[in-house]
Amino acid sequence: MQYHLQHTYWAYLLCIVPVLIIIFITYWYWQKKAITRLGNTAPVKKFTATGSSSKTILLFSLLLLAFIAGVLALVNPQKPGGIVNRKKKGIDVMIALDVSKSMLAQDVNPNRLENAKMFINRLINQMPDDRFGLVLFAGKSYLQMPLTADHAALSVYLSAVQPGSVSQQGTVIEEALLLSKNGFVSEGKSYKTILLISDGEDHEAGAVETATHLAQQGVMINAVGAGTTEGSTFTDPETGVEKTDAGGQPVISRLNETTLQEIAKVTNGVYVNLAEADEALALVSRQLSQIETKAYTDISQQHFTSLYPWLAATMLALLLISVFTHLPVKKKKLPVLFSVIFLLTSLMTIAQTSNNLIEEGNKWYRQKDYTKAENAYKKALQTFSNLDIAQFNYANTLMQQNRFDDAITAYRIIIDNGKDGSLKAMAYYNIGVAYSNAEKLMESIEAYKNVLKINPTDEDARQNLQKALTKLKRKQPPPDKEKKDKKEQKEKEDQKKQQQPNPMQQKQAERQLKLLEQKEKELQQRMQDKNAKNNGKGGKKDW
Repeated sequence: MQYHLQHTYWAYLLCIVPVLIIIFITYWYWQKKAITRLGNTAPVKKFTATGSSSKTILLFSLLLLAFIAGVLALVNPQKPGGIVNRKKKGIDVMIALDVSKSMLAQDVNPNRLENAKMFINRLINQMPDDRFGLVLFAGKSYLQMPLTADHAALSVYLSAVQPGSVSQQGTVIEEALLLSKNGFVSEGKSYKTILLISDGEDHEAGAVETATHLAQQGVMINAVGAGTTEGSTFTDPETGVEKTDAGGQPVISRLNETTLQEIAKVTNGVYVNLAEADEALALVSRQLSQIETKAYTDISQQHFTSLYPWLAATMLALLLISVFTHLPVKKKKLPVLFSVIFLLTSLMTIAQTSNNLIEEGNKWYRQKDYTKAENAYKKALQTFSNLDIAQFNYANTLMQQNRFDDAITAYRIIIDNGKDGSLKAMAYYNIGVAYSNAEKLMESIEAYKNVLKINPTDEDARQNLQKALTKLKRKQPPPDKEKKDKKEQKEKEDQKKQQQPNPMQQKQAERQLKLLEQKEKELQQRMQDKNAKNNGKGGKKDW
């Protein structure tokens, strides 16, 4: 088991130990030789520190061990893996969220996807004892977050969700339902529900049949419709212009309530329309409250068990033993000894105070009172300015308050001054998330790369890096053909002026250029005719 050292800077005091040993050995040999030179050693020993070599060594050993225990208490080794065993009773809810391009339609304000994200955040805030997982789907489905009671982490991931979160576009509800079902841990026929949020434009058959099969396994599906039946056009995020079909006509995305209603009906769930957000939230909450709950242990809040009290007690015990063992010959040195005890105890009291403040901050953080958590972590940092854990938790509270610039600055303090490599990796990871939320993809990519430099096995960072790279590639504007042609023409004119070709060569070059342009137009027309033909025969849609 790997231990975590909370205050590593105190460990430098252990460098004094070899020096003390060398000084003691040198003194011990010098004393022994001095006594031997006097001849009759019996009277001399009565006035020496302990009266015998063995007692001298024992006293030194006790004091040295007490010093080491005191330093280790200041360092505060912590055993990882401790769990806040909070017993809860709740249900498991897998959220299947449609992130296809059609979810950007603005028939609801600001658009369907943003409305769905706000709905999810309000729902999880009303259900603090339930576990949620998140599946994103379009043409493919991906498990974004497994079942967790850490609602704060789910909100952070949810805030970064966009159509680019899934590379293959379209809408395939069947696959999303199957992946959501596989996200449940329990195999029992209770406690489980899927919350499907979509505009219902399913481009593949089989969603209702899949829902019927899941109902037989005890899964309830509650469907939430995003959008209106009148529909709306939407902007393609890849091109930045209005989405059109193969024939060049604007695509109008309409809410398909029929499919969603059938899915909910066959699984004994409910269907609600997101247009009436308050009513939809109340109905879904009431429906979920009727599901049988089960007891489980919330393992989302991992903590460290500090060894500080045991080490401090060991130090004091060793010091007391050394005092009472050698009290008759050490009366003059008692004030010095008690001064050392008082100094070490004071330092450990200050360290423990910072620990208490961190625990207080953790308590408020778990209760989602991020302002109070922020203040507690600030006080801890004022007590000991170089507390890596307090600094990291403080930055997390800023992230939860959407103060991304402040959070990035706080994380960079850990990266620049921190001693814990794992915390630096997590700081880089959270910086990547913050930059993604701010649509600063280049900075986000660099942050995820730094995570992988520290921890090459971090799969989450690798996946987020790939998503950011894909999103950056899509955001690059497509080359404008007209500008490209003008640029090529200008280059040709410049080259012509430099080379000064004869009139015959110039005419031949112009004829070849016109021939190439004509062939390109014919090829584009054939591609458009082929796409129109495929769409008429059930070709795949990318929205």
